[in-house]
Amino acid sequence: MKENYKSIEEKMTSNGCVIRKVIIYKNGKGYKSITSHCPSKHNKSVKKTSKTNRKTIRKPLTDCEIQQISKRKFIQNLFHDCK
Repeated sequence: MKENYKSIEEKMTSNGCVIRKVIIYKNGKGYKSITSHCPSKHNKSVKKTSKTNRKTIRKPLTDCEIQQISKRKFIQNLFHDCK
């Protein structure tokens, strides 16, 4: 890849907010991550929410996944191992 690639999806669920992120750097390495947290309106302090209720799982992307993403192919169950 000639340039960085970044894709972020934010989705509100009944349990809170889930952010799925894929980042690929110029050197051909990258990672996928899932961050889940409770919305700030449920808690009194935004600072407490960001520190206590936030959970992030981060995994490196394989070479095969990077090639498929660079070709703009859909990868079914990409985040399956991040749960």
